[in-house]
Amino acid sequence: MRRTRRSILGILTATALAGGALAATAPAASAADPQRVRIVTANVDFNADKDVVMDRFRVYSENADIVLLQEAKWIDLHWRLRNDDEWIVRQDLGSDAKQGSAIVIRRSIVEKASDVEALDLRLGTDSDECDTLPRYIAHVRITLKNGGVIRPASAHLPPPRCQTGPGSDYDEMIDSIAAMSANHPSRLIVGGDWNKPVNSNPNGLKAKTDGRLVPRGLGDGIDGFYKPKALSMPWGVTDAGLASSGHRAVKMTVDVPSTY
Repeated sequence: MRRTRRSILGILTATALAGGALAATAPAASAADPQRVRIVTANVDFNADKDVVMDRFRVYSENADIVLLQEAKWIDLHWRLRNDDEWIVRQDLGSDAKQGSAIVIRRSIVEKASDVEALDLRLGTDSDECDTLPRYIAHVRITLKNGGVIRPASAHLPPPRCQTGPGSDYDEMIDSIAAMSANHPSRLIVGGDWNKPVNSNPNGLKAKTDGRLVPRGLGDGIDGFYKPKALSMPWGVTDAGLASSGHRAVKMTVDVPSTY
């Protein structure tokens, strides 16, 4: 069939327009691309009303993929989030001390629930010095959708009365975190209530990890993170809202390579 010059131009024009429409729709991110993960840490205060705790959780978790909680020893997050299919809860209900730190993970960042492994607990300090409950570091291995692996951890460091220098309960727990970093040198991300300004590098944790972990907090706030130095942050930490009296929820975003 013979085509006129005008019909050929029409075909070319339609093809160009179709190509433009396709170009306007960006392809989905490849599994090999870094996966952006938003992490929030929050001390919820075990004295707070449980409904108030969950109302605040829903605010600061709205733009989070992982929430690291402290002082959750009187609130069963499995039960509280039982009808919410957005979250995977990792919390040990064996005792108040073990229940205190918990991790909540958004289902959409993993392929399947089993990509979030069972919760591990490491004893941070048994608090012999100041007669408080033992302090556990709750941590969990997560395989992200892109194949990258991280190990977020929630920690509540001892209060000022337990910080009397080398050998104190506080120092003992810092050493426990440093040992965890040695076991998981590139993957450990610790969020918590440090009971000291995070940016002051409490008890020299950065040096104790040979610089692997670096502090990230808000000004002189005591809530914040230690993250692997090599793990990219697209921007600094931000205030994610009220967690409890005297505590702000703090948010950090990291880009996790597929090879991590």
